[in-house]
Amino acid sequence: MLMHCAESVSGMRASDASVPLRAAEEELTQKIRIAIEASVVVPPRAGARNLRATAVARACRFVDSHLRRPISLAELCRHCGVGTRTLEYGFRQLYDTTPIGFIRSLRLSRAHSALLRNAGQPVSIREIATRLGFTHMGQFAQDYRLLFGESPSVTLRRARQRRERCDSSRELLRIPAISR
Repeated sequence: MLMHCAESVSGMRASDASVPLRAAEEELTQKIRIAIEASVVVPPRAGARNLRATAVARACRFVDSHLRRPISLAELCRHCGVGTRTLEYGFRQLYDTTPIGFIRSLRLSRAHSALLRNAGQPVSIREIATRLGFTHMGQFAQDYRLLFGESPSVTLRRARQRRERCDSSRELLRIPAISR
Protein backbone atom coordinates (compact mmCIF):
# COMPACT_ATOMS: atom_id res chain seq x y z
CA MET A 1 0.00 0.00 0.00
CA LEU A 2 2.81 2.42 0.84
CA MET A 3 4.49 1.51 -2.40
CA HIS A 4 1.32 2.27 -4.34
CA CYS A 5 1.09 5.70 -2.66
CA ALA A 6 4.69 6.53 -3.47
CA GLU A 7 4.25 5.51 -7.11
CA SER A 8 1.07 7.60 -7.34
CA VAL A 9 2.83 10.65 -5.97
CA SER A 10 5.74 10.04 -8.30
CA GLY A 11 3.39 9.70 -11.28
CA MET A 12 1.55 12.92 -10.43
CA ARG A 13 4.79 14.85 -10.10
CA ALA A 14 6.28 13.42 -13.33
CA SER A 15 4.83 16.29 -15.34
CA ASP A 16 6.58 18.84 -13.08
CA ALA A 17 10.06 19.80 -14.26
CA SER A 18 11.31 20.49 -10.75
CA VAL A 19 14.45 18.33 -10.56
CA PRO A 20 15.15 18.63 -6.80
CA LEU A 21 11.58 17.66 -5.97
CA ARG A 22 11.77 14.74 -8.40
CA ALA A 23 15.02 13.54 -6.83
CA ALA A 24 13.44 13.74 -3.37
CA GLU A 25 10.46 11.69 -4.53
CA GLU A 26 12.74 9.05 -6.04
CA GLU A 27 14.68 8.91 -2.80
CA LEU A 28 11.44 8.59 -0.83
CA THR A 29 10.25 5.81 -3.14
CA GLN A 30 13.58 3.98 -2.71
CA LYS A 31 13.40 4.30 1.09
CA ILE A 32 9.85 2.97 1.11
CA ARG A 33 10.91 0.01 -1.06
CA ILE A 34 13.75 -0.77 1.35
CA ALA A 35 11.41 -0.48 4.34
CA ILE A 36 8.88 -2.81 2.73
CA GLU A 37 11.54 -5.38 1.80
CA ALA A 38 13.05 -5.21 5.27
CA SER A 39 9.79 -5.49 7.14
CA VAL A 40 9.19 -8.62 9.14
CA VAL A 41 6.15 -10.45 7.85
CA VAL A 42 4.27 -12.04 10.73
CA PRO A 43 0.77 -13.52 10.51
CA PRO A 44 -1.80 -11.41 12.42
CA ARG A 45 -2.35 -14.04 15.12
CA ALA A 46 1.29 -14.99 15.51
CA GLY A 47 2.55 -14.69 19.05
CA ALA A 48 5.72 -13.18 20.40
CA ARG A 49 7.52 -16.50 19.88
CA ASN A 50 6.97 -16.39 16.10
CA LEU A 51 7.92 -12.72 15.94
CA ARG A 52 11.14 -13.47 17.79
CA ALA A 53 12.00 -16.46 15.62
CA THR A 54 11.39 -14.43 12.46
CA ALA A 55 13.48 -11.54 13.76
CA VAL A 56 16.32 -13.84 14.79
CA ALA A 57 16.37 -15.54 11.37
CA ARG A 58 16.46 -12.12 9.72
CA ALA A 59 19.23 -11.00 12.07
CA CYS A 60 21.30 -14.11 11.36
CA ARG A 61 21.12 -13.50 7.60
CA PHE A 62 22.13 -9.87 8.11
CA VAL A 63 25.02 -10.78 10.40
CA ASP A 64 26.27 -13.42 8.00
CA SER A 65 26.38 -10.97 5.10
CA HIS A 66 27.92 -8.11 7.13
CA LEU A 67 30.26 -10.05 9.40
CA ARG A 68 33.42 -8.23 8.31
CA ARG A 69 32.28 -4.84 9.58
CA PRO A 70 31.13 -3.61 13.00
CA ILE A 71 27.45 -4.37 13.69
CA SER A 72 25.67 -2.61 16.52
CA LEU A 73 22.63 -3.95 18.32
CA ALA A 74 20.68 -0.84 17.29
CA GLU A 75 21.52 -1.43 13.61
CA LEU A 76 20.49 -5.06 13.89
CA CYS A 77 17.16 -4.10 15.50
CA ARG A 78 16.51 -1.49 12.80
CA HIS A 79 17.19 -4.04 10.09
CA CYS A 80 14.87 -6.59 11.69
CA GLY A 81 12.14 -4.07 12.48
CA VAL A 82 11.91 -5.06 16.15
CA GLY A 83 12.94 -3.66 19.50
CA THR A 84 16.03 -4.57 21.45
CA ARG A 85 14.20 -6.78 23.92
CA THR A 86 12.44 -8.78 21.20
CA LEU A 87 15.76 -9.56 19.55
CA GLU A 88 17.52 -10.31 22.83
CA TYR A 89 14.73 -12.62 24.02
CA GLY A 90 14.70 -14.33 20.62
CA PHE A 91 18.43 -15.03 20.68
CA ARG A 92 18.19 -16.25 24.28
CA GLN A 93 15.28 -18.50 23.36
CA LEU A 94 16.87 -19.98 20.22
CA TYR A 95 20.64 -19.83 20.81
CA ASP A 96 21.00 -19.25 24.56
CA THR A 97 23.09 -16.14 23.94
CA THR A 98 22.71 -12.45 23.18
CA PRO A 99 22.77 -11.01 19.64
CA ILE A 100 26.24 -9.55 20.25
CA GLY A 101 27.41 -12.86 21.73
CA PHE A 102 26.11 -14.61 18.62
CA ILE A 103 28.06 -12.23 16.37
CA ARG A 104 31.23 -12.77 18.41
CA SER A 105 30.84 -16.57 18.34
CA LEU A 106 30.23 -16.58 14.60
CA ARG A 107 33.32 -14.44 14.00
CA LEU A 108 35.41 -16.68 16.25
CA SER A 109 34.16 -19.80 14.46
CA ARG A 110 35.05 -18.28 11.10
CA ALA A 111 38.51 -17.37 12.42
CA HIS A 112 38.97 -20.95 13.67
CA SER A 113 37.98 -22.34 10.26
CA ALA A 114 40.30 -19.92 8.47
CA LEU A 115 43.24 -20.93 10.67
CA LEU A 116 42.61 -24.61 9.99
CA ARG A 117 42.05 -24.08 6.27
CA ASN A 118 45.12 -21.88 5.66
CA ALA A 119 47.61 -23.96 7.63
CA GLY A 120 49.68 -24.77 4.54
CA GLN A 121 50.10 -21.14 3.55
CA PRO A 122 51.85 -18.24 5.22
CA VAL A 123 49.03 -16.74 7.23
CA SER A 124 48.83 -14.06 9.88
CA ILE A 125 46.48 -14.55 12.80
CA ARG A 126 46.15 -10.78 13.06
CA GLU A 127 45.16 -10.55 9.39
CA ILE A 128 42.45 -13.20 9.79
CA ALA A 129 41.12 -11.60 12.99
CA THR A 130 41.09 -8.10 11.49
CA ARG A 131 39.36 -9.32 8.34
CA LEU A 132 36.59 -10.75 10.52
CA GLY A 133 36.02 -7.52 12.43
CA PHE A 134 38.19 -7.99 15.52
CA THR A 135 40.09 -4.85 16.48
CA HIS A 136 41.60 -5.81 19.84
CA MET A 137 43.96 -8.78 19.44
CA GLY A 138 44.22 -9.46 23.18
CA GLN A 139 40.44 -9.70 23.52
CA PHE A 140 40.30 -11.83 20.37
CA ALA A 141 42.84 -14.29 21.79
CA GLN A 142 41.05 -14.41 25.15
CA ASP A 143 37.62 -15.03 23.57
CA TYR A 144 39.13 -17.59 21.18
CA ARG A 145 40.75 -19.52 24.03
CA LEU A 146 37.50 -19.45 26.01
CA LEU A 147 35.53 -20.89 23.07
CA PHE A 148 38.04 -23.41 21.66
CA GLY A 149 40.20 -24.23 24.68
CA GLU A 150 43.44 -23.16 23.00
CA SER A 151 45.04 -20.05 21.61
CA PRO A 152 44.82 -19.20 17.90
CA SER A 153 48.55 -19.85 17.48
CA VAL A 154 48.18 -23.37 18.93
CA THR A 155 45.32 -24.07 16.49
CA LEU A 156 47.46 -22.89 13.59
CA ARG A 157 50.49 -24.90 14.75
CA ARG A 158 48.39 -28.06 15.20
CA ALA A 159 46.86 -27.65 11.74
CA ARG A 160 50.30 -27.17 10.18
CA GLN A 161 51.66 -30.27 11.92
CA ARG A 162 48.67 -32.30 10.77
CA ARG A 163 49.15 -31.06 7.22
CA GLU A 164 52.87 -31.93 7.30
CA ARG A 165 52.06 -35.46 8.54
CA CYS A 166 49.54 -35.90 5.74
CA ASP A 167 52.00 -34.62 3.15
CA SER A 168 54.73 -36.97 4.41
CA SER A 169 52.27 -39.90 4.42
CA ARG A 170 51.41 -39.18 0.81
CA GLU A 171 55.13 -39.20 -0.04
CA LEU A 172 55.57 -42.57 1.64
CA LEU A 173 52.63 -44.05 -0.20
CA ARG A 174 53.82 -43.00 -3.63
CA ILE A 175 54.68 -46.08 -5.59
CA PRO A 176 57.34 -45.66 -8.24
CA ALA A 177 56.28 -46.32 -11.78
CA ILE A 178 57.17 -49.74 -13.14
CA SER A 179 59.52 -49.53 -16.10
CA ARG A 180 59.00 -51.90 -19.01
